[in-house]
Amino acid sequence: MLNNKLSPWWVTGITDSEGNFSINYNSKSKKISASYKVTQKDHSLIILSDLKSFFNCGNINIDNRKFNTYKYTISKTSDLINIIIPHFNKYPLVGSKNLDFLDFKRALFLLIERDSDNLNKILLIKSKMNKSRLYEER
Repeated sequence: MLNNKLSPWWVTGITDSEGNFSINYNSKSKKISASYKVTQKDHSLIILSDLKSFFNCGNINIDNRKFNTYKYTISKTSDLINIIIPHFNKYPLVGSKNLDFLDFKRALFLLIERDSDNLNKILLIKSKMNKSRLYEER
């Protein structure tokens, strides 16, 4: 059950401005993982706490000591599939962040198929996300 303190559209808005969807690849172990993250300065730590309560999963950790930033992260695949994807399907992001979410979702579904042929597909999707997204797509 989601916490009702935050509006679902507000959660989408903070994600649009301060959030990130990422696919991570460890070339040594050949393992792929995925994560959803929102970062805030320490004086706005309550926002991350409210997000954790809203989604009822994930962790809050120090992101960067030098800049006093913290991050709220969800990396458990089942939480990404069952909580994060349904939320952003129902309350969509706008602009390039939505494109990153759609790529994230495609990669995540390829990841859970556990097909070794999907590795290159996932890495191709990853290579075109976030800062690597073409300007024309933004």
